[in-house]
Amino acid sequence: MKRALPVVLLLAACYIGPGIDTFAPARGPRGVAAEVRLRDRGGEVKGELLAVEDSALLVLREQRIVRVPLHAISWARFPQTNVLIDRRNLLPAQRDRLRQLSRFPAGVSPDVMARLLVAHGQVEPDLVPPASRE
Repeated sequence: MKRALPVVLLLAACYIGPGIDTFAPARGPRGVAAEVRLRDRGGEVKGELLAVEDSALLVLREQRIVRVPLHAISWARFPQTNVLIDRRNLLPAQRDRLRQLSRFPAGVSPDVMARLLVAHGQVEPDLVPPASRE
């Protein structure tokens, strides 16, 4: 039993998971990659996770800022993380984890949003999927 203790302590001290060398968001200002499948044949959104809002994900897709309402998501994965969500399962812990891994973990202030929109030639974020015109 005495011999097992050093082995247990050694294993407990070992780190398992991505390191700073292999985790791209830790080496620069970008957020994690997002792959979002939309409900009702709404397509897919792939890009960088900019922020997690109360009711939507803010994603930079092909140099356009898009807002994806959480209710429109069928599933989403973030390949650089272990987070996978579906429309029935977005736990507060997952939302907090995604917030921390986004480019703007504290959220996007109105001033920063205005600057981002100007930089991408937009007046407001695109809504994905587009609002129906009924």
